[in-house]
Amino acid sequence: PISKTGRSVSIVQEPPEKKEEKEKCPNCEKDITLEEINKVLGDYEDQSYRTKIVDLINKYIKLGKQKNKELHINTCLRKAHFLSEIATETSLLEKKLTEGNTPPYYSQDNIKSLWPGKYTEIKKSGKLSDVASERPQKQLLNIVYGHKNGNKGGDDGWNYRGKGLIQLTGRTNYNSASDFLKKVFPDDYIDLEANYDKVAETKYAVLSAIAFWEGKSIYNIADISKTKETVPNVRQLVNSYDKNNTRTQKYFENAIDAFKVDQCKKDKVAKNNKKVILDFVGKTAKESALSEKTKNILKEVGEKSGNYYIAITSTARTPYDQARIMYDNCKSNLAEQRRTYAPPGQRVIDVYENNKTKSREVVIKLMEQKINDLGPSNVSKHLANPELLNTFDIAYGNLSDKTKFWNEMKKRTELDDILKENNCYHIQIKQK
Repeated sequence: PISKTGRSVSIVQEPPEKKEEKEKCPNCEKDITLEEINKVLGDYEDQSYRTKIVDLINKYIKLGKQKNKELHINTCLRKAHFLSEIATETSLLEKKLTEGNTPPYYSQDNIKSLWPGKYTEIKKSGKLSDVASERPQKQLLNIVYGHKNGNKGGDDGWNYRGKGLIQLTGRTNYNSASDFLKKVFPDDYIDLEANYDKVAETKYAVLSAIAFWEGKSIYNIADISKTKETVPNVRQLVNSYDKNNTRTQKYFENAIDAFKVDQCKKDKVAKNNKKVILDFVGKTAKESALSEKTKNILKEVGEKSGNYYIAITSTARTPYDQARIMYDNCKSNLAEQRRTYAPPGQRVIDVYENNKTKSREVVIKLMEQKINDLGPSNVSKHLANPELLNTFDIAYGNLSDKTKFWNEMKKRTELDDILKENNCYHIQIKQK
């Protein structure tokens, strides 16, 4: 985001992309195994359902590559976060997707704790005892979720209740998952909004989870750090009511070990070769957006500070990308965004807060419009002219010594600004 002073013209230009051979981690490229799943979740006597799940995940990761639409479950760290989330939601048990299709029993105390506003509303109606005691609790879900996530009332809360490995909820998410299938896996396309019970079937339980992970760009948050401090931010995008789930933390710790994240060869190969690797891992991280001058500065700083693997999560953005990222960050940690942005950015955040009940895409479009009205580079230096200023974010949780990196970067005369925010170092390098 923009520093408190300075302005620049909002032009996003990209020089012709230079193809470079990148060193890859063989573990990142490997199939997910049943053994790894069991390390995350613990052993379970009936392995048949977990086997089906892991086979389907691997199948669609490979199919995406064949179609040149690689899924972002393609690094050791991303696998760890993805598996931690689906483990939390369903424990990868078939019962959770069939019998578990009916929500757990919510007592009056549960309802009060989870949905205090709705609790008061139901209590005033005189139906609290009925709603809390019925099986299944169809009426409760219709009250709580009847007009959330694109639902239109009636039985929508029940019909579009959480299903699938990621517990997909609401018409908007069902429709978005359908759009994803149509674009990426057309042979498996089905209108999930019209056929909502399909999400509970094994195949679409997997596909809907992948669609949610990709559609919400959750991997961008996952890329930020291999430490568990990132887990609540990822969790917030999956289930905002459950951001501090201790089971997720435990699953993630298990997954770090299962997928050997701390030994990821991207980092190890770089250190052994004493060659700094710049890895562009985020959806808006484009190597072509950084000049050779900037890349050479990063390599020099990396070498001097002993950081041979540098994960870049974002570079130049379009106003739409800026709005999308701000939306996801606000949903993950609104207070942090309030601390981060200067007055123009605060006005964009106001748009988010004033329209939270609307669908994600609608709010992002409104935020994009506000960014354009204010002048994009007034909101974020990611929208500045890259010929004058290269702006990018580095995931400091993936640096081997972030303090040394910071100190070396501060010595550079080309540095315009460096900020610590959203678990990243936000860096601006002057080009002239």
